Amino acid sequence: MVLQEPAPAVRQLAIRLIALTAFASLLYEIAWTRVLVLVVGSSTYAFTTILVCFLLGIGLGSLVAAGRGRSIRERLMHVALLQGAIGALAALLFPFFRVLPVYVIATLKIPFLTPTELIACRASCSRW
Repeated sequence: MVLQEPAPAVRQLAIRLIALTAFASLLYEIAWTRVLVLVVGSSTYAFTTILVCFLLGIGLGSLVAAGRGRSIRERLMHVALLQGAIGALAALLFPFFRVLPVYVIATLKIPFLTPTELIACRASCSRW
């Protein structure tokens, strides 16, 4: 089977989609690192955890992308479905990020700030 060179418009679209995916991945990595700092308490441990997950994702993505014996169209559909699933999961995490500080304070039982005080503080700050 001889592969043909894609049309310039298709090539430009692919490059832009790859760049957009890489940018979204970087934003996702930064957001999770900041959230994990609240839970783990150290940016080093949080960053290490995120880096391991990120590299694991690259490795697993390579296995999926290799897809020997499947057509290019089928592999592209798998990649598109994975990207959609990642986006949907990211959107579902926004409510979790909103209540995470309250959860951390309640779990760690920080004596000078109760969850109720934190909610009141966030409510008063969000009016500005």
